[in-house]
Amino acid sequence: TQPAASANLTLGRESVAFEVTTAVVAATEIRANFISDVAETSDVPATVGFPFFGGLAAATMRTDLSSNQPPLAYGFAVVKIVFADGNGYLLPADDEDHEVILETLTAGIEFTAPGGTDSGGVANPSDDLEMITVTQEAPFECTLKAINVTFKQCGDVVAKDVAPLFLDIPQATSFEFSVEDDELTPPDNLARYWPFNIPVSTLFRVRVNWDDGTHSMMEEHPSVTYSTNAPASCANVSNAANSLSLVEAAPLNCTDVTVTACVSYPVDDPTFVPECQTVAVDVVRLTTLESWFVPSPDVSGSSNVTTLYRLPCTASNVTERAEARTAARLSNGAYFNANGGYKSAMKYASTDVGVATIQGTRTVVG
Repeated sequence: TQPAASANLTLGRESVAFEVTTAVVAATEIRANFISDVAETSDVPATVGFPFFGGLAAATMRTDLSSNQPPLAYGFAVVKIVFADGNGYLLPADDEDHEVILETLTAGIEFTAPGGTDSGGVANPSDDLEMITVTQEAPFECTLKAINVTFKQCGDVVAKDVAPLFLDIPQATSFEFSVEDDELTPPDNLARYWPFNIPVSTLFRVRVNWDDGTHSMMEEHPSVTYSTNAPASCANVSNAANSLSLVEAAPLNCTDVTVTACVSYPVDDPTFVPECQTVAVDVVRLTTLESWFVPSPDVSGSSNVTTLYRLPCTASNVTERAEARTAARLSNGAYFNANGGYKSAMKYASTDVGVATIQGTRTVVG
């Protein structure tokens, strides 16, 4: 061995002596914990925290990877190596001088290196900590030997440890199925246009409630499937797009569509029957257009105009004027009077310009 080196390090006004030796110190233990949540607080006792953190009076740390936002939850592996002289330090996951290996036989547990992305698309935001992900396939369990941790240096195994892991997977208690729009119209029906604006398709919404009081929107999750009782000539359900669409030229007897959503909760019981809910969507069409004429300019209390007379003492081709009015009615009973803000929605044309013509957008002249 080479002789030890000593030096004095000046810190401010105080001199501290230390010695650097080439003697090898043995690793006595490796400690591993998993952090899933850190909450700042002002009244936590100094004794709270992991043992190797000493007195962290301003932080609490949960070692349970609570999947409180299914289907995924994640945490970070914090590994500390302790040496025979009592010193120790935290081990970054990625370092050229050593290697930290995490292994597990527990289903639904996945490890992701710093900067990587797990199979669920969650990126590891840490620069030096391994991320552990709990997927929806993970079982509810508490095991003392869930994770095997191995510390290797210079290619040799220096220390090993097993880390406990508590998987608190919330159970689904209920779900709620709804659609964004409960009225649709066929694509070739005028009810889809302004001012009616009845959509031709709608998206699904599925909210799953968990026993920890949280909920998740899971309409896109593969455990949710959709179906409809409507024939293909009326409507189509897309499980890929999570949507219901009416078909062009849907028959008139297509007046409503029932959609069923079934949720297969991830449970261990193979006899579990998926829970299902249904919602009804009404099919709305433009059924009638009603048109009539009033004097132009309109006079309050005047009756509808059915005849345009020639005006006295004028050229033979000068007649009274009338203004066209129109109202529309939908199959759901909705009534639109196209005489106020909806005037621009109506266009008029004369079938015989030799008898009457349209001036402007709605004025009829004989």
